[in-house]
Parts: sequence; C-alpha cells; structure tokens
Amino acid sequence: MTHYRLVDDLSINGRWFLGELTSPQIEVDVWEYNSVGPVTVSDLPLFIEVAENGVALDLTFAAFDVLICNSKSAKMLKENEVQLLPVSIIGEQDTDYYVVIILNEVDCIDRESSDFTLFEENDSIRPDLAGEFSSFFVMVVNDDLLGNLDIVRVKGFNNTVIISERLKDSIVTLGLTGIKFESVSK
Repeated sequence: MTHYRLVDDLSINGRWFLGELTSPQIEVDVWEYNSVGPVTVSDLPLFIEVAENGVALDLTFAAFDVLICNSKSAKMLKENEVQLLPVSIIGEQDTDYYVVIILNEVDCIDRESSDFTLFEENDSIRPDLAGEFSSFFVMVVNDDLLGNLDIVRVKGFNNTVIISERLKDSIVTLGLTGIKFESVSK
C-alpha cells in the first residue's frame, strides 16, 4: 500500500489560516495536541482564533501543526486511530470542528532511502533532541512497518502525519478541502 505525508494546501486562494489553540481558564500546552495521544480531556472548552480570514477548510493544520477537522472529515477517521476533541473556531458559524489527536506513532522512516539531518549533541536550540530527526529533504517510509494503520505520526519527527492510500482516497472522494498529499512510498 502506498502512503502519503499530509500537508497543508497553501495554494488554495482565499483560504483561512488558523492560529493557536487556547482555553480561557488554563494555559494550553500545544505540544500535547500535536504529538501522539491520547490527551486527558477536561471540561474546559478549547478555542482557535482565525489568524487570517478566508474560506473555511474541512481538514487543515492550525499553528504548531495541530490537526483540525470538521464533522464531515471526522466521519472517515477510525475511532481506534484518533481522539477527536471539540474545538470552537472564534468567529466561525460552523461549530463542529475537532482537534485530531493521532493515537499511533510508528518508527517507519526508511533511513537508507531518505535524505535527512539529525539534531546534534551541541545543537544550540534543541540539544535534548540529539540523534533525532531535525529536517527532511526527502522522506521515504517503509510501508510494511505501517501495517493497516490509516493515520500515524512519525516516531522521532511527530509533527509529520502519514496516511494510507485508503484514507487519501476517502479524502479525495468526499472532496475535502485544505490538505494535499506527498507520496512517501518507494
């Protein structure tokens, strides 16, 4: 099965851009929402402001690679692969949006076929990530390691979302807006 990296489609004219995840009563740790879940759910509401007004999207990334979907998109996601947390988008009439917490992280990078850099021990910004992926010029995954999962984050580079061809086909068939796909299979 072929796999794809899910990326924001920045080429959509007049699209919106979403800002940071917030809550009025607490400081939100954004890293909890863009890494592998599950997230402990509180009764406190979550909000995202629109950083740049425009056309609302079905599936997109907010600030800090937090994945957001509407109810139309949510229907195609498997309950055992994601946790959906209701979020209100400030100024948006449609209130059926969700933060998508991906529950699976897979060490799936084909290191021989990929071109990447690693954080070094003396890195001035993130020495705590020494030996982990810093950036990719070419990302290739080992499809066999992903099994039957439809959506995962990449272990060691979890701001990256990988989806199966099956999920990609569902997104295309439903005509969902906001994202595009980069093939990461050999």
